[in-house]
Amino acid sequence: MAITPGFQPGDDGSIPFTRSIRLRPCCDKRLHRDFTTLMDASYVYNEATLSSMTRKEIANEFLRLAASGNVQEAYDKYVHIDFFHHNPYFPGDRQSLLKGMEDSAKEMPNKKYRTVQTLEDGDLVAVHGRITLKPEMPEVALMHILRFEGDKIIEEWEAAQEVPKDMPNNNGMF
Repeated sequence: MAITPGFQPGDDGSIPFTRSIRLRPCCDKRLHRDFTTLMDASYVYNEATLSSMTRKEIANEFLRLAASGNVQEAYDKYVHIDFFHHNPYFPGDRQSLLKGMEDSAKEMPNKKYRTVQTLEDGDLVAVHGRITLKPEMPEVALMHILRFEGDKIIEEWEAAQEVPKDMPNNNGMF
């Protein structure tokens, strides 16, 4: 049986699809062999991983990738082709925000992002995070609201506020 590099057949003739899912051989051995030969291991893994991720996990991974400078990868994996957004500093289409995020990654390659909390309700995911764009700049509190269509982000809203160094509220800010 021809096996895609990196795949090892199981005792039952199956091939691993992810760590926990195995693809069973179909009735037609020739078709199964051709399928296994043609499938690219990273494509199978990525598709299987994406479908097993929750929307909260997708939202957090999208923001982590984008903030770390892997903007194109974040968009390729997690953003719907018909994506639109409500960022007032860019035209509302997918490509404009992608380019803006790539430019930001080039200008500020050492930014630090962390998710504070994530909430999910139906097709909406809200992510509260913090980002420091440059070491000498103050931290910024962020709120992203992402609407999903299936397992892809189709729409995005965001709000940001600089975290004051001194604040009278002992509870801090969002």
